[in-house]
Amino acid sequence: MRKSAYLLYLIVFLLSACGKETPNNPNNGAPLVKNDSTYVVVMDTNIIYGEGLAHSATSDSAFAIPLKLDVYSPDNNSTNRPVFMFIHGGGFRGGIKHKPEIVDMAHYYASRGWVFVSIDYRTVQELGTIQGMAPADLITFYKGIAPSEWVAFALNNAQDLLTPYAEALELQSVYDSLRVHNELATLVKPNGTPAGHGAWNGMFDGKGLFKLSFDFLVERQNIMVE
Repeated sequence: MRKSAYLLYLIVFLLSACGKETPNNPNNGAPLVKNDSTYVVVMDTNIIYGEGLAHSATSDSAFAIPLKLDVYSPDNNSTNRPVFMFIHGGGFRGGIKHKPEIVDMAHYYASRGWVFVSIDYRTVQELGTIQGMAPADLITFYKGIAPSEWVAFALNNAQDLLTPYAEALELQSVYDSLRVHNELATLVKPNGTPAGHGAWNGMFDGKGLFKLSFDFLVERQNIMVE
């Protein structure tokens, strides 16, 4: 089955009031962001938002590790900013909240008036390895430490593969049946070839990933832009 690059926009975020002491709400409750980079970006990194159980090759039992997030905020006086919560991919095998492309995206949004939040979560790297134990035994061992579905997925050497376009259409039909708004777009490189998975340099209708997602969110959430 031929695989095609795609981006299914189901970006969930909330509207939050988190600003300086001087209020600035000129649009009757609608958040106001900038079309161009305008603000200095303030970063607050490695904030602990929870804990998760992990395991190492030298431990006999699971232990708690902190789960962290980074917040990128515009240095302005607004008390009504849209919040973009970003959760990286990686097939539960890897991925980090501060990947350079994610940091670039965070600065793109925060410099335009958004609060951008990027989180880390447990991957197979936090499960460690137990020499001589078969995958089935590992799944049993990790029961109660991590969800068995993603442990099995990760331990079976699953790759973070590109979803076939037909499967993306099937997924879209599920969202349609649930009345969840979605848009399916094929991302390509500037030379017209498919951009591939994790298409940070992909284009659609002349727009890059950052601008494409920006316009989608502004339209769907009725955000004011100047």
